[in-house]
Amino acid sequence: MSSEDRAKKLTTLTADKLAVEREEEHWISDLISSGMNLERRTDADARAVLGVQSDVSPDDDNH
Repeated sequence: MSSEDRAKKLTTLTADKLAVEREEEHWISDLISSGMNLERRTDADARAVLGVQSDVSPDDDNH
């Protein structure tokens, strides 16, 4: 796999992972709202938990 193809694949996988985490957060929020006592994963993407849109990767070291 070329480095360009690898980069594209990584971008796709990262976006897919964020989409799944956003859905997970939706379900967690619904369950908490209904009175269930749940804790979020400590490694959950903050963009999913906070419901924000961002092009910045959580692994981006350019803060």
